[in-house]
Amino acid sequence: MARIPVRTALVALLAAPLLAACSGAEAESGAALTTAQAGIPAPVLAEPLRPAEPQVVDVSGLGHAQGDPEAPIQVVEFTDFGCGYCKKFHDETWSTLRSKYVAEGQIFWRTVHFNVGMFPNAQEAALAGECAFAQDRWDAMRAGLFAAQRDWKGTGDAAAVFQRVAREAGLDVAAFDACMSAREPEPGVDQANEAARKLGVRGTPTFYVDGYPVQGAAPLELFEEFFDRLIEAKAQAGAD
Repeated sequence: MARIPVRTALVALLAAPLLAACSGAEAESGAALTTAQAGIPAPVLAEPLRPAEPQVVDVSGLGHAQGDPEAPIQVVEFTDFGCGYCKKFHDETWSTLRSKYVAEGQIFWRTVHFNVGMFPNAQEAALAGECAFAQDRWDAMRAGLFAAQRDWKGTGDAAAVFQRVAREAGLDVAAFDACMSAREPEPGVDQANEAARKLGVRGTPTFYVDGYPVQGAAPLELFEEFFDRLIEAKAQAGAD
């Protein structure tokens, strides 16, 4: 059997053509690009990407995690509800990756919202998602927010759109409205934004795969090839 070095598999997406992503303002000067420390071992980065003194940015309490925490592959996804490429990833790629890898115990996947600062009402959309999470309806609300993306980005009454999406997602609308009015989840949303900035995330979607940053909405086939190779490489390494 041909053996695939783990490092070779890890950099497969990094060698791909530039992927589509929504880019916001430049990250703060001097911010290091480092691993998201959520039980993810710090990788050996290619020399041009290696920071002199890596920061440790803890994302373990942020966002929404799915899968087995002990899975061999750890992914942190930074996404923005207002980003068209994030919508594309969600609509065309995510469900297959979830069923094929996350549900099968191969990947532990954490999704963290990052407001890149490009889209109207994106912060409010993040709050809407978190208010839905409080009712255990985050997946349904996430799908609804992406589906209604043009509506809430292009209106002066985004609150009405969010309320409609909440109703369609099966939420208790009165409780949702109270959560939005009190802005209860905002500290957590702000903390996620700050973590992304510290990591140097400049666009969405950005994925940290075992600590390696990959920016852009890659086609499903490329993700599948990448994860299949990485799973094989890790299995081979474990057998040695």
